Amino acid sequence: MVPREKFLEMPNTAHNDASRSARRCHAACLSLSDLRMAAAILILMAGKLVKLYCYVDESGQHTATHPTKEHIFVVASAVFQDDRREIAEELCLEFENASGKRRRKWNSCGRESRMTYVKLVIEHEHFRNALSISTFRMATSIDYDMRTILSITKAIVAHRPDHDEYTSDIFIDGISRTKQTEYANELRKLGVRVRRIHQARDESHALIRLADAFAGLVREAEQGQEEALVCRNRAQRKGVYAAT
Repeated sequence: MVPREKFLEMPNTAHNDASRSARRCHAACLSLSDLRMAAAILILMAGKLVKLYCYVDESGQHTATHPTKEHIFVVASAVFQDDRREIAEELCLEFENASGKRRRKWNSCGRESRMTYVKLVIEHEHFRNALSISTFRMATSIDYDMRTILSITKAIVAHRPDHDEYTSDIFIDGISRTKQTEYANELRKLGVRVRRIHQARDESHALIRLADAFAGLVREAEQGQEEALVCRNRAQRKGVYAAT
């Protein structure tokens, strides 16, 4: 680094050389994350960057009571690109009202209304390939966080564009601030391009409630409930969700 006094005493040509040297040094000091961010901005300006929005909920984490008994843990991720997300939200609100489910979670509303809701979703073209669902049959010692992170990774990989230029905003029901950072770090280690992890509440996010409903549906199907089995199988045949 050239002292300011020496710099001022230099002739103009020396000033120019020093300025060029300083600019080269500054460029060399840019971090890899800075370069990636700059590249992402350029891609976004060119209209090629895809924005993914992933809404995550689970069923079964708080139901295990026996220390050795196997139980079922289901993670559902609803993933939409930016241009499809708003329509999906509007449709989910419409289906919640039509079914009588309203803004209640799966376990807080009657069977008839919740089953009517998922049937409306299953039959609508907009929800083709909308969900990825992972099911775990494990003992109570399961690492719920890592299973959730792996499930989110599979969902993003399944929905990312072929050219692989994307960012993702991930909304997780009830996640703490500490875990927001932990999840973001782990997902990035697994190659997921995370812009931000958001804390979401089902009361204010129709697409979180969508993930909650399908996590509940699949868990009931895994438990052998007949109507849930029929709905789950139809959802898979219609391409609404993929098991990951």
